[in-house]
Amino acid sequence: EQLFHGPEQTTEMQALSYFLPVLQAIHDIWRKGNREAAQEEPQSLGAHLVAYINRHLFDLNGLNQLEDAFYISASQINRIFRNFTGSSVWHYVKLKRLFAARDLIKTGTPPHKAATTCGYQDYSTFFRAYKNQFGNCPQDDLNK
Repeated sequence: EQLFHGPEQTTEMQALSYFLPVLQAIHDIWRKGNREAAQEEPQSLGAHLVAYINRHLFDLNGLNQLEDAFYISASQINRIFRNFTGSSVWHYVKLKRLFAARDLIKTGTPPHKAATTCGYQDYSTFFRAYKNQFGNCPQDDLNK
């Protein structure tokens, strides 16, 4: 139900941000259980990028961190990621961080602490992004 609330242009990206890690986990479990395959096919680079980003979501500081981890350029990373998910890396990261912060706020975490926990170093940047994404300020969700 949470996936389909909010601005219409982000609904598909929201769904992807929740379902890609789940689908990747299901695929990994299936591959481990599939002992009949003589030779496993390599996992796509797009899937590796998504998994890495999800693991390092709150401490990811820039594409240079991905360049160092995958030994490819930022433009290649963006191209591969966009082909795999339909979104840019930073749009994906921003949405995942905002939804994680919203979940924290709804459980009673103060907005400034949720922002810091979810990787935002500047509260005003977080506040503007939050308000643009959800149409209300973080304090409103804390009070609900």
